Amino acid sequence: MTTEMKTSTMKLSDVRPCDFCDGKIAPIFYTMTIKLALFSPKNTNRTLGLTQFLGSLALAEAMGAEDPVVISEESDTTYELFICNDCCNGINSSKLDFSAALEKIRELHEKKEAENASK
Repeated sequence: MTTEMKTSTMKLSDVRPCDFCDGKIAPIFYTMTIKLALFSPKNTNRTLGLTQFLGSLALAEAMGAEDPVVISEESDTTYELFICNDCCNGINSSKLDFSAALEKIRELHEKKEAENASK
């Protein structure tokens, strides 16, 4: 029995230092994609009401029309973090500041958008 890992690729020019410690990420590193998610009040109420009526969340979700949680696929609300092996394994745990890392990524997005707009 062989198990194949599903993979995707990335350009070398898209790789940057670790978003937490600014350290090297080679040869092994991790990426984490963070997307904006929110509850749809209408769909949430419908699912919860159906759950009360049927007595089962699984049945309510199977019979419901739409999922109550909406996840954005827009690039301006999606952030990809680069995490070195040391930060991921807790060696640099004192440097794991998600809010600072996300702010850095937002600034990078804004810079790229400004560059693209000037072209």
